[in-house]
Amino acid sequence: MTKVIGIAGPIGAGKDAVAKILASKGAIIIEADKVGHSLLLPESQISKKVIKTFGNTIKNKDGSINRKKLAKIVFADRKKLIKLNEITHPAIFEIISNQVAFEKQKRVKLVVINAALLFEIGFDLVVDEIWLIEAPTELRIARLIKKGYTKKDAAARIVSQRSFEHFVPHANQLIVNDGSLASLKKKVLKAL
Repeated sequence: MTKVIGIAGPIGAGKDAVAKILASKGAIIIEADKVGHSLLLPESQISKKVIKTFGNTIKNKDGSINRKKLAKIVFADRKKLIKLNEITHPAIFEIISNQVAFEKQKRVKLVVINAALLFEIGFDLVVDEIWLIEAPTELRIARLIKKGYTKKDAAARIVSQRSFEHFVPHANQLIVNDGSLASLKKKVLKAL
């Protein structure tokens, strides 16, 4: 029987690191961000809706969406972020739900959905367990800066997300990622 775990939590908490640890144990990882990015390819229906909503200034020369320009717009205005989510989330949910069903048919033991917006998209309805990953805000900002974000952009993304307390009542496991990778691995394997 296939077990489906949803990994949720705020940006910079370490969801990707947890997913990599689970992948090393044989889990099939489904990345919601990658699915969302694939929807923004040139000429897709979702891409056309996004451009119509946010304007041609977000288009690259090849017709694709410049995700950095789009991010600056939506992370500066919560209403615009909500609008983007209304356009993209139903398609992301459909694609990932179909992928989970496919993996279940193959009788894969463990499927992990890595989705910061697990609840907003509706994946809490298709997972067996929700793992909430958390880290102190200062550490999350430092991790985002290390990935190439400016301090201002990192802070804007953190502020644009729901508070940590919003996630807690839904979680089956809480993993605080405030130490080394080795420490995180021990916590993940214990939760597994």
